[in-house]
Amino acid sequence: MDARPAGSLNESARRAFPLLELVASNGFLVGGAVRDLIVGRTPRDADIAIAQAATEAARFAARINGSVVRLGSEPFDVVRVAAGGLVYDFADIVGASIEEDLARRDFT
Repeated sequence: MDARPAGSLNESARRAFPLLELVASNGFLVGGAVRDLIVGRTPRDADIAIAQAATEAARFAARINGSVVRLGSEPFDVVRVAAGGLVYDFADIVGASIEEDLARRDFT
């Protein structure tokens, strides 16, 4: 697998999910979407790790006129926002930092 420059990954993410720029700046694109972008696949949904995920998802949905659905249960509660044929899943950062959250994720 060849490594892509960070700028290229950011650009790919923005192309795949054009509304990402409207997510609060303390949100992080994580999980399968990142893996898919790295290997050159089109991601199915954007997984966003963020503090106060439910609140941020509601704000995001209001900004884009999207619909909100709550999925899962504690501690992995996910709030899904769908708009324009795309899915944005918001989840609270698990642990004390984004680094701790990322360490627990499965990238296989």
